[in-house]
Amino acid sequence: MTPEPLTFFIAPCPDCARETLGHRVLAADPAQGLQWACVLCDTPLVVEAERARWVGREELDALGYFLAPEESPRHGDSGCRGGQCGVRHPEATP
Repeated sequence: MTPEPLTFFIAPCPDCARETLGHRVLAADPAQGLQWACVLCDTPLVVEAERARWVGREELDALGYFLAPEESPRHGDSGCRGGQCGVRHPEATP
């Protein structure tokens, strides 16, 4: 099974005065359900059919966002288990 390509919701933010990534939040009136909000300032986004859109990973750079490569180190891959990150792992010897 082939995974679906990643896409990200982009729409104009009236407070940031730019196109921003959107995330879902509960509307002020819970009866309205979820709405899109700016990831930078949490202002509700202007979801107009001609400006709101879904973009692929390759388009994020042009919008000023960065997505780390999948092969970047994860917690535990960079010496954490040995105590080099300052967090003592519970399985580490005293």
